[in-house]
Amino acid sequence: MTDPYAPPEDVLSPEPPEPPGRSIGQVVFGTVLVAAGLAWLITATDLFDLPWRAVFAVALIAVGAATVASARRERHSGLIVVGAILTVLLTLMSTAEGLLDLPFAGGIGERNFTPQTVATLTSEYRLGIGELVLDLTDVELPPGETAVEASVTIGALIVIVPSDLAIRVTGSVTAGEVTVFDTTFSGTGINETVSTPDYNEAPVRLLLDASAGLGEVEVRR
Repeated sequence: MTDPYAPPEDVLSPEPPEPPGRSIGQVVFGTVLVAAGLAWLITATDLFDLPWRAVFAVALIAVGAATVASARRERHSGLIVVGAILTVLLTLMSTAEGLLDLPFAGGIGERNFTPQTVATLTSEYRLGIGELVLDLTDVELPPGETAVEASVTIGALIVIVPSDLAIRVTGSVTAGEVTVFDTTFSGTGINETVSTPDYNEAPVRLLLDASAGLGEVEVRR
């Protein structure tokens, strides 16, 4: 029996529509953001150095693939913007390496190295962007000549050496400033070598190559 007081069927509230699913663009954009956040976290906590060019390149490939896959089904202006940003970053990295004559390696941020023994001293220290501090005051070098190279592509490099160590420093920057002890050189295309007076005769010697692309180099006791 029909209820005379029931509202007509045509005025009943329709069923609420199901919420739309996540688009390919949203998934890829979120994945890129998560990957970038993880990369920054790893770099900030010094777990290991990340090859940033590879990270950006992989992200750019993912964004491009998602843009192609979703071209017929949805708008993807956000993906295009992200792809453009990644392309600019990769271009800047490549340009920096070419113009500054230094590899964009070693990560981004601040790095402090304080080797305590020869076993923990490496022959090469690099940073892409930021400040690198290398403190060699606690290392007892072996007899003969020990070569160490330190570089920053963009930023500041500070090397601290023992006060009684015989040392020969080659300091270079593409554009910026080099300070070795009490001597400062500034400008572009700087490549200067400074040695302590007893370097050639000293039984223990440090041969230091300190360089920056765009920024400053300081070697101090």
